[in-house]
Amino acid sequence: MKTSTEMLKSEPVPWYKIAQLNYGTCRLVSLFLAAGLSLVVLVAPWLLSAEAGAINHGLLAMVFWGISVGFVHGVGYVPVAQFWQWALNPLLAWMVMAWTTVLVARALL
Repeated sequence: MKTSTEMLKSEPVPWYKIAQLNYGTCRLVSLFLAAGLSLVVLVAPWLLSAEAGAINHGLLAMVFWGISVGFVHGVGYVPVAQFWQWALNPLLAWMVMAWTTVLVARALL
C-alpha cells in the first residue's frame, strides 16, 4: 500500500493531457452547466421524477455527483491522487450533466 507522499509523487492519470480540460473555456462550461442544473434541481426537483411524487434516488445521486464534479472542475481544482482523478473526471461529469439536461428538457415538453 502506498503512503500519501508516494501517492503525491506518483504519475497522474493523463486524462487532462488527452483533452485540454485545464483551460478557461472547459472550466466555464463545467461551472455554467453545474450552476444551471443545481438551480433547476433546487427550484423544480419534480422535473427529474418519472411519476408524480416518485423520485429515483439513484438517479438523483448521480445528478448530484455530476453537479459536484462540475463545480470542482469549474473552480480550477486538479486532483493529484489517481483515485480522485478518476472520481472527479470532468468528461464523465459532462456526460451525466448532459443526460440530466435531456431528462429535464423531456419533462418540460
